[in-house]
Amino acid sequence: MLMVKKLMMLVVWAVCFINLVHPFEAPLNTLFYIVLAVVTVLHAVLVALVSKAITLDGKARFNLFVFGSIAVKELQQK
Repeated sequence: MLMVKKLMMLVVWAVCFINLVHPFEAPLNTLFYIVLAVVTVLHAVLVALVSKAITLDGKARFNLFVFGSIAVKELQQK
């Protein structure tokens, strides 16, 4: 189930970055700009908070930034 959630998160990132390169129609592009900004800020805050609690290497930080709480759930299972 975690792999499905990761795939869905990658789709969100991909659509947001595609919107940066080739913007969608008027109301939809604004929505994806907002989604990209919110996801980026929230995941950056999550990485900062988790990094204060436990030490993470670069790969784990990147994984945490991209997948957010899905990666936290993986860390808890390990």
